[in-house]
Amino acid sequence: MVRLTSIFQGRSKLLLSVCVVNLLILTSGMTLTWTSSMLEKLKSEDDDNSLSSPATTDEQSWIGSLLPLGCIVGPIPFIFLQNKIGKKYSFILATIPFIVAYFMAAFAKTVAVFYVLRFISGISVGAAFAMVPPYVAEISDTAARGAICAICGSFITTGMMISFSLGPFLSIRLFNIVELIFPVAMVALSYFIVESPYYLIAKNKRIEAEEVLKYLRSKSAKEVQSELTEINDVLANMRQSSLFEIFKTRAGTKAFVISVCLVSLAQLCGSNIILFYMQSIFEEAGFAFADKAPIIVGGAQFLASFITPALVEKMGRRVLLLASATFMLLSQIPLGLYYYLQEHDRNMENWIWLPVMMLMLFIVAYNFGLGTLPLVIASEIIPLNLKGVVFPILSAITFAIAFAFAFFYNRLSAAIGVGGTFWLCSIFCVLAILFTSIFVPETKGKSFQEIENNLECKK
Repeated sequence: MVRLTSIFQGRSKLLLSVCVVNLLILTSGMTLTWTSSMLEKLKSEDDDNSLSSPATTDEQSWIGSLLPLGCIVGPIPFIFLQNKIGKKYSFILATIPFIVAYFMAAFAKTVAVFYVLRFISGISVGAAFAMVPPYVAEISDTAARGAICAICGSFITTGMMISFSLGPFLSIRLFNIVELIFPVAMVALSYFIVESPYYLIAKNKRIEAEEVLKYLRSKSAKEVQSELTEINDVLANMRQSSLFEIFKTRAGTKAFVISVCLVSLAQLCGSNIILFYMQSIFEEAGFAFADKAPIIVGGAQFLASFITPALVEKMGRRVLLLASATFMLLSQIPLGLYYYLQEHDRNMENWIWLPVMMLMLFIVAYNFGLGTLPLVIASEIIPLNLKGVVFPILSAITFAIAFAFAFFYNRLSAAIGVGGTFWLCSIFCVLAILFTSIFVPETKGKSFQEIENNLECKK
């Protein structure tokens, strides 16, 4: 069993490469929660607002929702780039939209510019989520693959924590300059990103692949031969990469359906509403320090992100997913009740602590399960030759749902109330529990070939 402390033993070079490439994920975390504090500034009449007049409700909706649209588009060019120039250089190119967007944001004076930069930054976010998880799975060894893949969750929550902590206190210009630091740092440290051994062998570069494995595993050429042979066997059995190929086998079809359902349920549970509009949600609850509350919740989120790497190889993926969805459900029911009573003019002054506690529970539960594991599981069960096609689709589905929630949240909460919105999302938590119990396989400790064989079985 792999414990969090033992992950580092003999894997320092692997972790270095994983950490550098995950700076893309960290920046994505900051980008996803950018609206939580920046929208409050853009709709205010204070000097902090760089616009000539406060942003209207519709303008706020577009600023919040254009990011997911960019995320949908983002993976498309990288489907082809990964196969042409490799994973390493694709990661470097993926930083360019981030750098352009945050440089523009630092000096933006009109709403139209913020529209453009949110869409552009979404391209990088979509590319990051489409490329980083499968890459980390490919360079990780089987014994620690789940734990190392789950590190992505720690990076995204770190980015969110930075955004929650600095956003309320920095000007729009200074905050966006801070955001620039991380994609620039990834480019500067890209020397430490190794190419995927799967990509190298697919390009008939066996010697280079052997060198990469020796470096990552800190082993001799003789000791990595079995892993090289396994990679060769996997690649030899692969068919041509195309979306339709995934439906030609039972394993491929099951893997695709499970992955799509998991990432969809993870989004429909209400996580995007909380991440995009956390400060506004606290203000509607009557919380006196609404601009500080996201820091508390973000801190809980950051700490929770280390639960998955510590437990995923001990407890397995299914147990964590089930626990995550259950606690999310238990947090949303009282949250919905609180807002429902408040919206019906009940005095909730003595219960003002409830939204903070329940949102902390929701965020913690989301981050050790549904927020991290769907992409980890997808990176393990999707056939290698189809990851480049399927992950952009998963990314597009994820951010299409995020777009819908971001754009229609204000309208939805006006129609059924904030309480009704939370109750609606709780229904999807129930569906996540049922779906995981019935359909999601356990992948702990299994090689890619073993996982595919298990999915092929008619159980």
